[in-house]
Amino acid sequence: MAHNDHYHIHSHPKLPPVPPFGPAREQLSNATVPIPVPRNTSAGHATTLSFYSLERDLAQLRRDAAEKKILSPNDREDIGTTNGPDPKTILSLVIGGNLSKGPLPPPKILVLGCHHAREWISVEVPYLIAEYLVDRYDASPAVPPNESAEPGTKEGQAQRIKHLVGNREIWFVPMLNPEGHNHSVLTSRKWRPNRFMHTFDTGTTITAPRKGGGARTIRVPAGTTFTGVDINRNYATDSPLDTWGFETESGSTLLTSRDPRDAGNDASFAGQVFCGLTPESERETHAISKLMRDQHFSAVVSYHNFAEDILASDETFGDPFTHSVGEGMHILMAQRGASYRFEKASFQDSTTGDAIDFFVQKVPGRRPGYTIELSPINPPKNRDHKFSGLPETEIRHVFEDNLAAALALINCAGFNSAPNLTTSTFRLGDPPWIATVIPNCWNRFLGWDPKL
Repeated sequence: MAHNDHYHIHSHPKLPPVPPFGPAREQLSNATVPIPVPRNTSAGHATTLSFYSLERDLAQLRRDAAEKKILSPNDREDIGTTNGPDPKTILSLVIGGNLSKGPLPPPKILVLGCHHAREWISVEVPYLIAEYLVDRYDASPAVPPNESAEPGTKEGQAQRIKHLVGNREIWFVPMLNPEGHNHSVLTSRKWRPNRFMHTFDTGTTITAPRKGGGARTIRVPAGTTFTGVDINRNYATDSPLDTWGFETESGSTLLTSRDPRDAGNDASFAGQVFCGLTPESERETHAISKLMRDQHFSAVVSYHNFAEDILASDETFGDPFTHSVGEGMHILMAQRGASYRFEKASFQDSTTGDAIDFFVQKVPGRRPGYTIELSPINPPKNRDHKFSGLPETEIRHVFEDNLAAALALINCAGFNSAPNLTTSTFRLGDPPWIATVIPNCWNRFLGWDPKL
């Protein structure tokens, strides 16, 4: 059901309601709704953009997946509901596992988007990965789920997609923060957190420890109301490298804050980094935390923007398997000319209460988890290009730059260790030469063509 490139909004009253799920029907229309969106910066301007409904598009993918018999029996239409002034369901889709055999369930991967409301491209990449897999899956027996065709060919890619979808269970949550995202589209394009509201009936004193030592005392007057918790600072992490509620900063800028007055809107792109009153206090955070605990994912990827980085938790960056897969994703992106770096999470910002840190701490096996910071890098001279200012014309190529890496991570979810080095002597040429062969879970996506 591929369509033109526009951003998504959760849903909109001007679009027809989604029909109840059932037998395959005629496809839902790819209708859009025009929405006047506010300025991104003082240098920008208000404009009208066309938006798709994520609710409608995921409903159609669900129908298409069911028709192809690749909708997982664990599929859910949503994983919870927000609790701000305009509650919305947290939409989800689960595909795959239809060819998996044996006593154990297929390896599972979680693909997350939009912790932060204003990061619109972080919705589109997870959604487009789901759309790509459903659209490209060929249920025909003529396409075997193996490697009999050459890699990088249409036939080879069709076989690999069939193998991936058939032998992995893939969970998509493209818009974890739908209420905040809706606010960023309709009211404030710089809005980052969720929309939870809380009023302090009495004066409150908060002791805020700092990562690295020390603490400060925060006094919140009675009657103070805050709106918005940074979901990606609210996870119940508790390791020496990442403990919820420990404040972090870069220079004079707080990156994680215990002060409720650091919630809400901000005149700049900084701020809005309040971590909540308690760990896992937010419905959005609780929904993902529960999924991770219950489903025991073999890999997780969480999309954000901006920066063009592949970030692994500081705790697992040195793990051979995590490092091998991260380097592989970097190589696959570089093949397309994309300049994504593979680094420790603290390379960009030192924060606490992060989703990937929670995953590597709480899910047994220290499985690979990554935060991917999508385009743009955003040169200072072009501040209006930040976050939701990324033009619609960029959506497709950002997705295509990330596709092979995402498919590789889905594949790598079925492995549990870095490759061993083996050497083989090929008696070709004069004198004979020796090639070092490194079997791994990502190299079969080298040369992947998103347009085939």
